[in-house]
Amino acid sequence: MLFRSEGNHWAERPSELKAVPLLAAACCARLEIAYLAGMILTVGYFAEPSTPGAQPANLTVANSGFVTHAEALTTARHTADQIQAHSFVIDFPDGTTERHIRDSDGWRRDDA
Repeated sequence: MLFRSEGNHWAERPSELKAVPLLAAACCARLEIAYLAGMILTVGYFAEPSTPGAQPANLTVANSGFVTHAEALTTARHTADQIQAHSFVIDFPDGTTERHIRDSDGWRRDDA
């Protein structure tokens, strides 16, 4: 592993560095903790069905990392609003799904 020192020089050992803040190491540690505490979810966004009983068209599918269920839900709703999706489905790592549909009051949870 190489460490960056003053003047854009590289050193092989931290003892060769004059004064380097530990900001990079702290940032990496926080990212690693967030990744370990979070979950990677798949969210599918769908258009309004053309007729009752018809399958809705899939607009897009996204994979993203979230720390909490609330964060995933907020992000999915915001994205669905931006792309004017009629509904979205969140697939969880344990195999469960959660479907939300746009109605006159905003978003409501529906049985998947």
